[in-house]
Amino acid sequence: MSVGVDHDTPDFAVTSIETWWKHVGQPRYPNAREIFITADASGSNGHRPRMWKAELQRLADKLDLAIHVSHFPPGTSKWNKISTGKKISTKDFRALKIERDDFHGDWNYVVKPHKEMQWPVDLGIRGP
Repeated sequence: MSVGVDHDTPDFAVTSIETWWKHVGQPRYPNAREIFITADASGSNGHRPRMWKAELQRLADKLDLAIHVSHFPPGTSKWNKISTGKKISTKDFRALKIERDDFHGDWNYVVKPHKEMQWPVDLGIRGP
């Protein structure tokens, strides 16, 4: 469980994943090249919000790990109704390195690190 005060759910969720990786995942799985995450299909970290995927891209680039995501089908979990005014442009969204799986690629995908990029990268994330 993670507790925080950030109103930006995608940022909070990805920061929680990063904290878990640094303190639990990496020490236990030092040779891992991918992280597997399950997430709600709705809300700020659902399969549609661009900011969720942009934050995952930031983390994949920072950790140099692929992040495989599988979303629960809609209606199978309770979701957080908090949303924020942050936006990512279509151009910047297309720059994310997302590979869709063959089976329900909108719910199952891998965010791969940009090998040639150094973090921090401006992904066009804009505040409210």
